Amino acid sequence: MTHHSRLSLVPVLVLVLGSAAAYAEDFNFTVPVQASNLPPNVEGLTVSCAALTPARFSNGQASVSETLVAAQVRVAITGGAYRGDVVVRATAPQGKDPRDAIKYRCEGWFDGHERGVQTVYFRTPTLVFPLASGAPFSLSSFGNLPR
Repeated sequence: MTHHSRLSLVPVLVLVLGSAAAYAEDFNFTVPVQASNLPPNVEGLTVSCAALTPARFSNGQASVSETLVAAQVRVAITGGAYRGDVVVRATAPQGKDPRDAIKYRCEGWFDGHERGVQTVYFRTPTLVFPLASGAPFSLSSFGNLPR
């Protein structure tokens, strides 16, 4: 039996600015997920989001953006589908200002069992399952944080 899947991760970002004492979380990433017709061995979806600071310069060389904070949430897949918002909450570590973050990155991957072995799908390009032709499919998103 061939399974064709549809999935799209498009985060809706809510940036909460203020002191850590005033708010439980500095970042709330709300990721609407619609996944259907997944193979029966797929058991979960993990969504991971990070808030990124600007690239730093040292000796005239730009570095890669640094991760200010990252968090992830796993949701169970039942009946080969998941439809709903996945909310990933993150709090900046003490001494880090959440207002320093300017970009975000969210990504997702599936997990399950294949022939009795725990397997992660779409975390690497080699472990995947069939997708419906023309189905919207995205497991990552990157962009600017709202100001």
